[in-house]
Amino acid sequence: MIKKDNNMEYAKLILDDYVITPKEGWKFRGNYYHISNLEKILRSHSQEPITDIGEVAIRGSFDSLLQFFAKLDYLVKIHHIRLK
Repeated sequence: MIKKDNNMEYAKLILDDYVITPKEGWKFRGNYYHISNLEKILRSHSQEPITDIGEVAIRGSFDSLLQFFAKLDYLVKIHHIRLK
């Protein structure tokens, strides 16, 4: 059973072209947390350390979204759900 995961919310909003309103303690203000900055937000930590808790939250949201898609793929492969 796949449960609802609110951790995917930031990823879904960004992919739908919304700007995430910065929370208290997030490093950047304004429109930074948007799809136009996704390459920077999801950068390799070897390029530049990930220290902003806003970026950490958004990266975690994308991790959750990818895990969800992996679970769907698994369920399709074992014929528990079918694609139409």
